[in-house]
Amino acid sequence: MGPRSAPEFGQCFPGRATVAFTPNHYTDKLYNAFVQDEIPIVGDQLSLTIGSKFLHNGYSGFEIEPTARLL
Repeated sequence: MGPRSAPEFGQCFPGRATVAFTPNHYTDKLYNAFVQDEIPIVGDQLSLTIGSKFLHNGYSGFEIEPTARLL
């Protein structure tokens, strides 16, 4: 260890856990939306459903979750 190092130590007790969050409060801003369409292929017997979910949050940014189902 060099002269500027600052080692940290911890201790664990069975059955106990300590968790600290800094800052002690945080407000997440989560946004989501989705679009979906069902396209009949063979009358009422077969259809294609396509869509996507759009998400935005402070952890992973913008996300897209597309989906397609043939029922």
